[in-house]
Parts: sequence; C-alpha cells; structure tokens
Amino acid sequence: MSERQEAKIDPNQADEESLERLPGVGPALARRIVAGRPYAAAEDLLRVPGVGPALLARMRPMLTFAPAAQGGAQARRAPMQEAGKAAAGSPPAVGTPPSRPTQAPARANFVSRAQALWLTGAASALTFVLAVAFSLGLVAAVNGTLAFSSRAKVQALEARSQGLEGQLSSLAAKLKAMDQRLAALEGLSGRMVELEQDLEAMRGQVEGAHQALALQQETLDGLQQEVDAVRGSAQRFEDFLQGLGRLLVGLLEDGGAQAP
Repeated sequence: MSERQEAKIDPNQADEESLERLPGVGPALARRIVAGRPYAAAEDLLRVPGVGPALLARMRPMLTFAPAAQGGAQARRAPMQEAGKAAAGSPPAVGTPPSRPTQAPARANFVSRAQALWLTGAASALTFVLAVAFSLGLVAAVNGTLAFSSRAKVQALEARSQGLEGQLSSLAAKLKAMDQRLAALEGLSGRMVELEQDLEAMRGQVEGAHQALALQQETLDGLQQEVDAVRGSAQRFEDFLQGLGRLLVGLLEDGGAQAP
C-alpha cells in the first residue's frame, strides 16, 4: 500500500494543498470543500458542488473525521434544522431559546454542474436556431421564396424522376444492344476482309481463266481455218472425182457406140 493511500485526510482541518492529494480533487474543488466546512461524515461532502457519489467513493478510503468536528457539524446543523422548522410553521419546544440564524459560509465563485448543463443546453438551442435560420436563408436564396413545394409538386417531381429513370434504363438497354450489334459488325468486318481477299484471289483466277480461254479461242480459230482449208481441198477433190467419173462414163458410152 502506497503512502498516499495510508495517509488519512480530515476535510475539516486539512488545507487546500492537502485536500488536493485526494483522488479527483483539484485546486477549485479543494477551495469549495474548505468553504463548505464543517462535515460530520463523508456523505456531507455530497453537498459540495462537483462531488458526486462516484468521486466520494474514490475519496472515502482516504477520509477521516475528528469527533470534535463531528459534534460541531451536528451542532451547526441543529440550528439550521430548527430554523427550517420555524420557517415551516412548527413551534419551538417549550423552554428552548430561539435559535439564531446561522450565516452560511461564503463560497467561492464557480460554475456548478447544473449551470454548466444549462449553459450547454442554451448553446445547443442557439446552435439549432442558427442552423434553422441558415437553412431557411439557403432555401430563400435558391427558390427566391421561403414557400416549400407542395406535396403534389413533390409527387410530380418523383413521378418525373421515375420516368427519367425508366428512360435511362431503356437507353442503357438500347446502348447494350448497339454494343452487341457493333461487336457483331466488327466480326463481320473481319469476315468481309477475308471475303475481299478471297474475291481478289478469285478475280486473279478469273483473269487467268480469261487469258487461257483467249488462247484456246485462238487455237480454236486456227483449227477452224485448217478445217475450212481441208474442207475446200476435199470439195475440190470431190469435184475432180465427179468430173473424172463423167469423163469415164462418156468414154464408155462412145466406145459402146463404135463397137457394132
């Protein structure tokens, strides 16, 4: 166990520097503890602003209270309780002298937890009001007026937005179809290139066939001329044979006539 945990501190007698040794106690809280003396028990420290149950539970193992201070605190609370009863209308006991109002000890100026919460809430409310004012000013700057669109206009805008979304989907589908057709055309373009190459090759083959055909035609023309020449020769030979036959027939007729 450390020296800080072994030393006990009496909040009724310790100075501010000694009170600062308590866990969670700073200079401001030490001044408030000194201003709120005396204390009969640890629970009396809860009336000091800034001391809560959690902080008191941390300080309790290091606190001690002298009997004289406890009696003084009880004696101090008695007149205050009697004064409270008198203020509430309860008559004092017979033979008991009227108690004098006890002046509360002066406290240092500080901001309590409630005041801090109130200031925080006020700042939040002010921030909200400023945000609303800024939003209204922004709407007025955009629309030229503070009048918001009616529900019908909102529904019309939503319907128009849905229609635009439908058109966008349709355009996306058409674009996809066009992409597919373009891909198909690109494939056909490749095939067209191959077909053009084949066509060029076939054109070369056709040109070669034309040249071969022309040569064949020339050969055929030569053969036709030779056939015509042979036909002419055969005709002349036939004419010669016919003339020779007629001549022989004539000779034979003449010889038969001279024979008797």
